[in-house]
Amino acid sequence: AAEVLAYHYSRTPRADKAFHYLALAGRKSLNSYSVEEAERFFRQAMHLLESEPSCADDQAVADVVVGLLEALFLRSDFPEAVRVADRYMPRLEAFGETPQLVFALYFYSMTLAQQCEFRRGELLGRRAFDIAERIGDVRARAYARIALMLSSMVLGRYSFEDVQRMGADGLADSRCCGDNSILNWAYWIIAWDCFGRGLMTEARNWALELIVAGGEREDRRALGFGYWVVAWVHVFEARYDEAIIGARECLRNATTPFDQNVAAVAEATAMILQGHVQEGLAKIEELRRRTLEHGWLYLDSGAHGPAGVGLAMSGQIAQGIRLIEDSIVAADACGSHTNAA
Repeated sequence: AAEVLAYHYSRTPRADKAFHYLALAGRKSLNSYSVEEAERFFRQAMHLLESEPSCADDQAVADVVVGLLEALFLRSDFPEAVRVADRYMPRLEAFGETPQLVFALYFYSMTLAQQCEFRRGELLGRRAFDIAERIGDVRARAYARIALMLSSMVLGRYSFEDVQRMGADGLADSRCCGDNSILNWAYWIIAWDCFGRGLMTEARNWALELIVAGGEREDRRALGFGYWVVAWVHVFEARYDEAIIGARECLRNATTPFDQNVAAVAEATAMILQGHVQEGLAKIEELRRRTLEHGWLYLDSGAHGPAGVGLAMSGQIAQGIRLIEDSIVAADACGSHTNAA
């Protein structure tokens, strides 16, 4: 009954109780992927803290800041997540080296990666991992490792063997701490590294393993993750009908805007390469408009190639080539090794 108690206590002088139940209601909402509702509860808690600074201790405040960052990340509101991180990170830093600081650094790092700031994201991921190692917190280490791996993987820092080893460690930590959210990312990052190296069989096998594990846990985020990886694998294997099926299965299960849009780009790409150029290109261009509007720069960069090919296939050859050339320049500038290749 956290929501009811939060509502009633927020209308009494008991600010401490109101903060506690607002935080609890926010976490409860996140656990069921009610992301907008979670954001609302966490923001109410932070507003309450501003008017009643003594209503919560350091750990409770840090938990709410992390919860708000997680909600914004899941909503794919990356510009706002950066703003919130910049505002509250100094406060979390002042609390010392805690698991909450690691989680905040994780969401900040992952957010920067989605905005193609991979070098900054890598620095934050490295710092998060070092703190997690020092404090000996398994769950914090699982999160920090993924943040470090994502940006470093895009920047081309690791060999295949490095990623396989780090991924296995990430899976072990995620299973040990029983956190399904970071377990999904651990599966995904191994699959996506294989995909980026052209190892499509391995990428598909990891994605299918994630889908099976997600089905057993009844975790729709895991299913969404897995199916959009499968869809992209099928695109690169020229199995376009199966790519569209995978993308639509992701759309049926996806719980976040990011997953929905990655799947939609895969579907549109398959349509273009099937020969349904105008329809697929129209979808790609609408998706690109949306991604740029929301600051989803990493996702947008993945749509440049399909859009360029679609333009060329529709007769706009010079425009298509120019888009792909501009994309290579942008990828080189931000260090996006895989996209540039």
